[in-house]
Amino acid sequence: MIVHFGYGTFWGAVYGLVHESRKGSAAVDGVGLAAAVVATDYTLLPAMGLYRPPWEYPPETIAKDFGDHVVYCLSVAGAYRLLAKMQHA
Repeated sequence: MIVHFGYGTFWGAVYGLVHESRKGSAAVDGVGLAAAVVATDYTLLPAMGLYRPPWEYPPETIAKDFGDHVVYCLSVAGAYRLLAKMQHA
């Protein structure tokens, strides 16, 4: 769990850097982050022998995984936006 949460924290930092450099929509950046996380997971983890290749999973498994990451990444985007507002208040 420590590795999982550390990995998630890393991606939260990536979100902050990308969002600040683009000044784009938090929702669009959040969904884009979810896509990047899932693509990275299904690329690196099979290469490390920790996941099977994505084509070995049923589509609904990958869809659920993506949906879970969208929820996480939109939460990151919302928290980032709230903290930014608090900082500038």
